[in-house]
Formats: sequence, structure tokens, C-alpha cells
Amino acid sequence: NRQEWLSEYLKENEFDKKKFVGKFHNKFDYKEIVTDIRQILNLSESWARHFSTWEQTLENLTEKVEEAGIILVFNSVVENNTHRPIPVKECRGFVLSDDYAPFMFINAADAKAAQMFTIVHELAHIWTGNSAGFDFRQMQPANNPIEELCDKVAAEFLVPENIFINLWVRNKGFKELARIFKVSP
Repeated sequence: NRQEWLSEYLKENEFDKKKFVGKFHNKFDYKEIVTDIRQILNLSESWARHFSTWEQTLENLTEKVEEAGIILVFNSVVENNTHRPIPVKECRGFVLSDDYAPFMFINAADAKAAQMFTIVHELAHIWTGNSAGFDFRQMQPANNPIEELCDKVAAEFLVPENIFINLWVRNKGFKELARIFKVSP
């Protein structure tokens, strides 16, 4: 309802469509999508290294996503009912793509690193113009080509291959790399 209302409001008031929504429909070059997302969000490859905590990193990413005009909601219960929690194992997040008001839901009960992955995964859905839910059960790869693409986008966005290899060669361990990139080991 929120998305529908905002989308209609923006149309009626002659706001422009979000040019990034569906920009990569039927294009599967994940690095090109990552580059475009970084450009729209004004984030460098090493953006996460500038923050000392996962919370600060998530807050910065959230601000950038909202500045781009994407509605981003964090919640962990059904509607406002605290007696109906949304289990992380059932739902980590979802996205409703829209040319004017893309909407993203993130399960606030999930770990901060997982929330960042879900946000970027859902951004990839917006860039490809696909609405979708995301639970990534037991960290197994999806069999759907769009889901696989969104996973690659999220992985490359959060852990750029060239920076990872450079740090790995310098004998950084998994825990140190997780701290640098603000991802889970």
C-alpha cells in the first residue's frame, strides 16, 4: 500500500521515473550492474573499509539506498504485531520493483552482515526490474538465473574480487577479511 500510494503520488506530481529500475533487464554482466549500482549510490569499491563497525556500514548503505529514492523498511514482525515475529529462516527480505517507488523489506532480526547482503541482492533485483523474495536458505546457491545473478552482484559489491585477491595474497585470514569488508566470514 505504501509503495502504491507513493508511486501514484510521484506520477501525479510529474516526478521522473527512476532510470536504474530495469536498466539491466535481460543483461547478465554482474560486474557492469555492480558498477552502475555503485555509481548511483555514490560508493567506491572500498566504501565499507571506512567504517569501524557493521552497524555504521549498514547505516551508511541504508542512507545511500534511500537517497537514491528506494523505500527501505526494516522490520521483524508481521505488521506491528510483536507476537508474530518473522523468522529469518523464512524471510530475509523482499523487493517490489516499481519505476517510481521501488520498495525493499529487510528482516531486522537478521545479522547486520546478512542484512547488507540482502539489501544489495535486492538492489540487483531492482536494477534488473524483477520483484522477488529472498531467504537464501542454508547459504545454498539458487537454481534461478536471476537469483544467481543477484547473488553474484551482492558478492561482488560487498567483496570486490580485485581487492579480495590483493588482500588474500598478503595473507589476510578470513576473519580479517570479514572485518575489512564488513561481511560474515
